[in-house]
Amino acid sequence: MSRFIVLALTSLIAALLLPHVTQAQQADPDVDPDAPPDYRVNIFNYEYAEATGEIIINYGIYNKGGAGQEPATVEVFELDDPDTPVQVDTIDPLGPAGDSLDNARLPLPVSRFEPGSQQVLRILVMVPGEGPLTMLDNELTISIAIPDYDPATLPQPQTEPAASGIEIPLLGLWVELGDPDEFTVTAAVILVVVLLLIITILVLRILLRRPPAFGNWQPPYATMPPLDPNSTYGIRQAWQPHAQNNVVPTPCYAGSVHARKMLLGMDGDYLSGWRIGAVRMTQYDMYGRVARSQVLANTAQVRRLSRLARKAPKMEPDRLARRVRPMARHLAKQFRKKLNSRNAMLPIALDVRLLGTHGEVRIVFELYECQSGQPVKLDSWEPEMTVLGKTIYESYTFTIFGQSGGEQLKDFRKRLPADIERVLVDMLRTGTTTTERRSPPPDTLSGTQPVQAQSAEQAAPDQSGVDTAAGMEPVDHDADTQH
Repeated sequence: MSRFIVLALTSLIAALLLPHVTQAQQADPDVDPDAPPDYRVNIFNYEYAEATGEIIINYGIYNKGGAGQEPATVEVFELDDPDTPVQVDTIDPLGPAGDSLDNARLPLPVSRFEPGSQQVLRILVMVPGEGPLTMLDNELTISIAIPDYDPATLPQPQTEPAASGIEIPLLGLWVELGDPDEFTVTAAVILVVVLLLIITILVLRILLRRPPAFGNWQPPYATMPPLDPNSTYGIRQAWQPHAQNNVVPTPCYAGSVHARKMLLGMDGDYLSGWRIGAVRMTQYDMYGRVARSQVLANTAQVRRLSRLARKAPKMEPDRLARRVRPMARHLAKQFRKKLNSRNAMLPIALDVRLLGTHGEVRIVFELYECQSGQPVKLDSWEPEMTVLGKTIYESYTFTIFGQSGGEQLKDFRKRLPADIERVLVDMLRTGTTTTERRSPPPDTLSGTQPVQAQSAEQAAPDQSGVDTAAGMEPVDHDADTQH
């Protein structure tokens, strides 16, 4: 019994050691271990896998050279196309001479070949940087009989599923829709960004719609001490508070006198260098403004009107009216909320506040007298002013009639937008073209000295071109103006 056990153990040890002894016997002892690898390819057989539609080539690799350092490739070529491989397989580097790779499989798509054809393929072992190892045992040619398959029955090639995600262009993020966690986090981030954007837009709209405060202010010439009312300067100073805006009414009543103020730039252009800071509408009675009726234009409308003021001199009246019409309708819509049957008859003051930079703008007053139904300029001057800062404040005030005696309230509400539009157009335009006075009127203005008898030569205007009011002395405008 013990002899049988010893014999069995000896047979088992011999079976385990025999492959290594055979391999050692086959190894070439003369091979330099530092030599490059020398792979030999062996083809065992091939088979047709109908389920996958592939020809499977079973092969093996045996190394006769030094140990491999880089992965090798097994490439399959058709004889008709030796440059484009049909299939490429990669194998790990083998050990020194005697090491081998057995039972390797190389699949080829059968759809590449004609059904029932005979194909001759060239199989080549390649090592990166070494090229073909030899021309004998590292290259092999094999003939394969292609089965007479039906192309319609071949399994369709598996394509990679389309990416189930979306890209957010602004954020540069890719959201994988198939990942619930990633999708939830990204959706939350997008929601927060959208909410912040909405809040920002709302805040900006509120700021733009918030009406700028009209504020309390005085024109720079209102703080000047009173001058002698019997002098030319005193008469001019007395007329300045009566100049409410830039408009001279036409036609006018014979003998009436009207003062207006023109806001100019240093270049002499109307409203050049001035900007509109606020617009308000207020009802007033014999005691003054009715505060509860006040309506202010929002910031966006004021900025639009200020930009329009710079373009108005080059625009036709009809086009200018179309541009101011939306603002007029908006102001009328707001103001109609303040109207009722008890206060609709009160007149309405439309005030426009303007701002300019000291040294870049001018204020010019003009005095007119109505002759033959047309205003004739009597005098013009620039007031003496006290400017403490860089900004000069001025305003225009226009009057809009309230509900008349025979007018229905609904008709007055309907008329109001058109009246506001007309006032804004008049404010943006330079005003009525008037005639220069060429001879003194028969009657003197209030507060002036009686006109002395003078010859025709004395009555004619002087060569300087400066117009004077009746009984007034010629004035040097440059000497009059102090900014």
